[in-house]
Amino acid sequence: MQPLYNQEGRAIAYIADNEVSVYLYHGGPAGWIHQGCVYAYSGRFLGWMMYGWLCDPEGYPAFFTDRSQGGPRRPPRQARPARGPREFRPQRALRWGRPSRPGMKTGWSKLSDESFFARASEEEIAGVPGDVVEETAGAITDQDCQPAAGTQAGGTHPSPEDPETGQKREE
Repeated sequence: MQPLYNQEGRAIAYIADNEVSVYLYHGGPAGWIHQGCVYAYSGRFLGWMMYGWLCDPEGYPAFFTDRSQGGPRRPPRQARPARGPREFRPQRALRWGRPSRPGMKTGWSKLSDESFFARASEEEIAGVPGDVVEETAGAITDQDCQPAAGTQAGGTHPSPEDPETGQKREE
């Protein structure tokens, strides 16, 4: 288990022993790690693992681990809270597109608490678009962070608008 500490030194989440699953301390599944990227179970891109840091999409460190190198000054680590029973992990959705990997910044991310993981669900409910990342023989193909023509977030539902004219379609 690898705790993820915020800019106050408080353990917010942890990376499970499988080095893939990320959980909040109350037991809720927060996301998973794939090839250095962190995704919500909805498939939304959350951030990057860089030098032992979990960084936001712009490269600002949000959480540090015991293995973190470089980055902003780390506060003393507070005692970790007791872990709650792990809740059921939802099925992983197709991964949305990710931005180009930035260099790691020296300042802290604006989101360095539970809201870092909660923002994905809130944005998806609000209908903020993302793009599906296609897998071909295990390789990732990045696409722009815009929805594919005729799709909404996740690429599974037809858009109510015609992608060429922008006018609402009859349903």
